Amino acid sequence: MDSKTMRTAFVTGASGLVGTNLVQQLQDNGWSTVALSRSGIPTHGFDEREYTRIVSGDVTDRGSIEKAMPEAVDAVFHVAGNMAMWKGMEPDLYRVNVEGTRNVVETALRKKAKRLIHVSSVASYAPVHGEVLSGQPSDRAKDHWIDYFRTKFLGDEEVRKGVREGLNAVLIHPGHILGGGGTSGWSALLLQMHAGTLKRSFPGSGPWNHVASVAEVLRAAADRGRVGQSYLLGGAQGSYRDVCQGIAKVLGVPPPPTVGALPLKLTARIFQLKSMVNGKRPRLTPETAHFVSLDFSCDSRKATQELGYRERSIETMIKDTHEWLKSKGALS
Repeated sequence: MDSKTMRTAFVTGASGLVGTNLVQQLQDNGWSTVALSRSGIPTHGFDEREYTRIVSGDVTDRGSIEKAMPEAVDAVFHVAGNMAMWKGMEPDLYRVNVEGTRNVVETALRKKAKRLIHVSSVASYAPVHGEVLSGQPSDRAKDHWIDYFRTKFLGDEEVRKGVREGLNAVLIHPGHILGGGGTSGWSALLLQMHAGTLKRSFPGSGPWNHVASVAEVLRAAADRGRVGQSYLLGGAQGSYRDVCQGIAKVLGVPPPPTVGALPLKLTARIFQLKSMVNGKRPRLTPETAHFVSLDFSCDSRKATQELGYRERSIETMIKDTHEWLKSKGALS
């Protein structure tokens, strides 16, 4: 393969679930990739091949971004983000999701990047109970009490500001993500149920995405996404109860009973009060209790028609997550 003709990519958040899968797909499709990882070398996922360079850096450190991002890179995939659902993490959420995005956007402009693909979230639309998100512009999350919602929205605004200044950028908004490649996020449900520490299933429902489908859309967006546009990835609709039952089936354990929204939120408030006394993060936060009590969905037609988004079943997501965790010895 001729390195002079290879397309070049710069990936932030390369050691996370989405970043790991994206880098693997870029490797398999002939890209020369610089993968930014806070830990320097990801603990699982992809290998440092001939045309993949793993560099240590942090989106909150503008200098490390400037040093790592190649000049005139074909595609910047900004995957890094903080998903903490707790008020006590607000400074970190703002630093990563807003200031970190600003650093990536401004560096991409200075380095004359040909395109930036920004991984946002459906959370930046601050979904409400019973809603079908369509992707229409909304600033509902601008002053939201959940800092994750608010900072994801403000991060999106940094990208839109970059577009107004001439940056060729698109925004991708996935729902919940499952699949092999990591042990955090929703993949942790399998670990918790395996260990017997998940005592209750949540009352709400939402859109679920296979991480491979998300990575495929990100690659497609490098070529086909319209500048300044947002694309929602709704995936397969399912309740947390359905997901937990599916996980229980592959693990061979009893599914946890489902708790109602009101007792869940009351429990979160009690934990929050205890947290104010002991200074520790609550086991269940009011933010999480609110989010997992929602029933909402997303309209993915735009991503399907323009980016070839391919939905996979929840059963497939669970199966692939289980097989990956098992292969890594995480379920022994």
